[in-house]
Amino acid sequence: MESDDTAGVHEDAKSLVYEGVVIVGGGIAGLSIALALHRVGLKSLVLERGSTLRATGAALNLWTNAWRALHTLGVADDLRATHFRLEGSQMVCLEDEMSKQISYRVPGKRVGQGS
Repeated sequence: MESDDTAGVHEDAKSLVYEGVVIVGGGIAGLSIALALHRVGLKSLVLERGSTLRATGAALNLWTNAWRALHTLGVADDLRATHFRLEGSQMVCLEDEMSKQISYRVPGKRVGQGS
């Protein structure tokens, strides 16, 4: 018995042909990839299961390499202007109530200075 790889796929979608890059997921990674491909002249199609883009419901913490990538895409300065810089965190162990503070400040750099 042969299996049909298109079982459960709508009839119209079985004949769909797309020439370009298909990106699954419209989160920060998917949209960044689509932007980068667009800038070098490649077509892309972003598939997202959500019906709308959301700007709420999650926190995003970016480390140095992520900021470098966003700088390369040309969006880092806009993000820095509208979001605050995390200066540190505190971890607490509920079992023994010990805590530890962690600073993310870089000696010699002012808050808001580029990475």
